[in-house]
Amino acid sequence: MQNLHLIRYDITNINSFELLKELSESFNLTLSDEITEESSYFDTFEWLLYDKGVIFEYKNGVIFISNMQTETQIESKHAKIASILNTLDIDKLDFTFNIQKIIYPRTLSKKFSITTKLKHVEIKDDLQKTTLRVDIKNIYGNIDKEAILIGTFLVIKPLKGYEKPLSKMVSFCENKKLEIINKNLFELILNRLNIDTNFYNPAPKPKIFPNMKPKECFKKISQQLLSVMELNENGVKKNIDSEFLHDYRVAVRKIRALLNQLKKYFSDEEYLKLKNDFKQIGFYSGMVRDLDVYLLELDNFKNMLPDSMKDDLNPLVDYLKKEQQEEHKKLSKFLSSKEYKKSIEHFKHFLEKADEEDEEHPAIVKIAKKKISKLHREIIEFGEMITDETPDEKLHELRIECKKIRYLIEFFEPLFDSAKLMMLVKELKILQQCLGAYQDLFVQREKLKILIDKLPNPPTATIMAIGKLSGDLELKQKELRVEFYQKFKAFNSETNNKLYKELFYKIGE
Repeated sequence: MQNLHLIRYDITNINSFELLKELSESFNLTLSDEITEESSYFDTFEWLLYDKGVIFEYKNGVIFISNMQTETQIESKHAKIASILNTLDIDKLDFTFNIQKIIYPRTLSKKFSITTKLKHVEIKDDLQKTTLRVDIKNIYGNIDKEAILIGTFLVIKPLKGYEKPLSKMVSFCENKKLEIINKNLFELILNRLNIDTNFYNPAPKPKIFPNMKPKECFKKISQQLLSVMELNENGVKKNIDSEFLHDYRVAVRKIRALLNQLKKYFSDEEYLKLKNDFKQIGFYSGMVRDLDVYLLELDNFKNMLPDSMKDDLNPLVDYLKKEQQEEHKKLSKFLSSKEYKKSIEHFKHFLEKADEEDEEHPAIVKIAKKKISKLHREIIEFGEMITDETPDEKLHELRIECKKIRYLIEFFEPLFDSAKLMMLVKELKILQQCLGAYQDLFVQREKLKILIDKLPNPPTATIMAIGKLSGDLELKQKELRVEFYQKFKAFNSETNNKLYKELFYKIGE
């Protein structure tokens, strides 16, 4: 029997004892003792499994992975998980179903738990053969250590070949005017627990308008970016997974970028205070993020080596993990400090009054056009000067300029034709990805040079593996240098430049 055939009724507002009594008068049935089941549901911070229609449930020592739409089980596996566990390392569970493909590099965390008190009802024929199964379920949500009734449900579980008992049971429910449930029970539970699976957007798009003034625009964009920081802060402190810090740092960088682009519209005192506060936040979070990126790349690094050398990198892996933990402690301490909290409170207070005395300034659309057109010209001039002899640092500078213009286009997207912006962003992303990969390889090679000296008594095999890896990274970097010219040529095409000029170079419009 497949769960697709389940029929559910909501009997929350009905006396289930009386209902069972009436069922016993209409059917020949047996009733089990009450059974209690404890279930915990896991997903990523932003509900990536749910978005793909996958439910990850831990119940009575078994993990169940189910398809939410068809309500069919994909896979189950026995696993001992402590009831207090809030995060889950699925790498150790060895599932056939590729969860990592959906969630990487996220980690599964416990989203909520329920307690189900149920009674099994079996409908019998004259020969005492089971012809239909019915469950009466009382489901409680466990919130803040308090059990809250989500609902009471009657679940009909048909058996193949016994259509008459099913039809009779459905007629019984209809005559009792029981409310049929047409939606998935998991979604119903989410609704009744007031759980919003769409609560998070790492790249929010505030409503801004062409005639809006710069301070008001800064306020609206920064308030949403600050919200992203705060939503990720707890995950950063607990070191749950690397994406919390990634999204946190992107929000910090965007605030810094917007502040620098609009600095002339604030007093020197205001600007310097915010600049220094966010520079400090960037400093404390930067080292941890660099190590996160390195650790995420380690599998790729190992795959670049012959099988006989892969395990020789393990001392490097162990050292980087230890270093990441030490740097994370410093970051977590900073995020819990009075100094950090004072900086954030100051920023909030600043934003509340940021749009005061803003009338004398030009409309944001004129500022946006001027800033983006200027950056576009600089990127073209900079890119055309790149040769095979250009130092790596210069490509990094070009990457930063590309990041600036990307942020500005994202900030001011509501002011322009979104379809045309998408075309520009597509080429810009391709160029950015190439420059980003090139810079990552440069940083990784430099880091390897430092690590060889830092590793405590590294085995000769590890030194050789690092040397081989460094050489391979250098070759990849050379390939990307060649690729850069192609990507930049596409970015610097006549069509692309014409579109930039159409959107951003006509300042007076």
